[in-house]
Amino acid sequence: MPPRDMIKEDFTSKELKKYSLPDAKIAEFKKKYLVLKVEGPEDKANYEMCKVAHQEMRDIRLDIEAKRKELKASSLDFGRKIDTEAKRLSTEICKIENHLSDQRKVVEDEKKRIEEAKREAIRSEQERKRVEEEERMEKIRLEQEAKEKELREREEAVKIKQDEIDREKQKIKDIEEAKERAAEQAKEEVWREAEVKKQEALDIQREKAEREAEKKRKEAEKKQKAFETKVRKAEEEKIKLEKFLKNQVVCPKCKHKFQLEERK
Repeated sequence: MPPRDMIKEDFTSKELKKYSLPDAKIAEFKKKYLVLKVEGPEDKANYEMCKVAHQEMRDIRLDIEAKRKELKASSLDFGRKIDTEAKRLSTEICKIENHLSDQRKVVEDEKKRIEEAKREAIRSEQERKRVEEEERMEKIRLEQEAKEKELREREEAVKIKQDEIDREKQKIKDIEEAKERAAEQAKEEVWREAEVKKQEALDIQREKAEREAEKKRKEAEKKQKAFETKVRKAEEEKIKLEKFLKNQVVCPKCKHKFQLEERK
């Protein structure tokens, strides 16, 4: 009868053969698959070959693991040997699997990079549009403020002009009142002098007073006409200014100011 150790070793060898993966087969896989290489993201042919081979190696590794668990169940000692052999076989297969996985990543990682680049481009575009919209709204706000300021300045200029006209009118009124007072005073002086002087002196004085009054009247009329001419010109300037502001438009594109041609 053969020794127990020999019998056990033969049994172990027999059981390990149940993996159905001899070294020659692993060598064949290495020779066949370790030469595969994906040259770049566009190398679809080698990518597909690596993908199929990678899946095959993964399936074999999973079969080895399943067989390991199956064989290990009968004996711990036998299981350790099975684990050792399975580990050795898995290590060899993992070399091939990892190589093929790396080859797959040449394309798959590039796909991920492209997708992430697309998402980043979308985020960047959304941010650009947001900033652009904020800048557009700020520009509109500043333009509106500028228009309102310009309008206020125009209204203020018109008001200043109107105040000047009002002051000139008040001056005319004051002159008229002064003329009336002067006339009254002149009359009073004539009558007082007439009472203390003789009739002859009264006549002479009256003529003199009338001449003076006529002179003052003419001077006042002259001043009145000059003042009215000045007021009229001020009114005409105001009308021209209002018409100028009314006929002025701003180009919404270039912001250039144009003056509308007045219809005749």
